[in-house]
Amino acid sequence: VTMAEREDAERAVKDANPIIDGRKANVNLAYLGAKPRNNTQNGIELPGSEMDISI
Repeated sequence: VTMAEREDAERAVKDANPIIDGRKANVNLAYLGAKPRNNTQNGIELPGSEMDISI
């Protein structure tokens, strides 16, 4: 989701785990990136499981 106004974005991320309709939600910031995952199952490497990160 992209917010049009800065104030809306700040309000949206103020609580990292808001309760919406009685259910706990998670707020993740895209700029932080995804957490690395181990994409192997039963010792078999799955397609796309290699990560090449250049710094």
